[in-house]
Amino acid sequence: GLDSPKNKEKALLYKNNLPSRIGPSKSYFPALLIENLDFWIDLPKVFVENPIGLSGSLMNGSLWSIENRERFLENEINGALCIAEINSFEPMLSKYLFSIVSLEDFQILDAGGFSAKYLRSEKQLLLSSNRVFLDSILIKKINDEREKRRFPSLAYPSLQLEYSQRAGLG
Repeated sequence: GLDSPKNKEKALLYKNNLPSRIGPSKSYFPALLIENLDFWIDLPKVFVENPIGLSGSLMNGSLWSIENRERFLENEINGALCIAEINSFEPMLSKYLFSIVSLEDFQILDAGGFSAKYLRSEKQLLLSSNRVFLDSILIKKINDEREKRRFPSLAYPSLQLEYSQRAGLG
């Protein structure tokens, strides 16, 4: 896996260039994901991760790929900045083709883990090379389901979407 010692030996230093209240940050991005690779296709599992919001296409190819993700998952602002920066990281961006999102199962509420109670299903596949667009659709779908059950909506547009657009994505 990506966390094996072999893969930790070969990692690329990623430097966050977006403005931050805590100053510049650095993360190690597994070189395995971009070296000796012709392209990559994103296949995210959709769910809500508090406090950061949607775990969709943007988050799948970014925070879930770095070793020190916990510090970004705990703060919506820093998490959204990190998501935008990693997704606009040129070596990774140049190999990205598109995302395929299955709506066969998606979780509309963070229950501290998997919960069938908050699982919804649609017989749809979404495909796009624009992850901002895809996540925008996903937030709207999740919010529709949350509204039906009288749960508060996720912020729209989310910080992930805003910062990713500022970074030139979508």
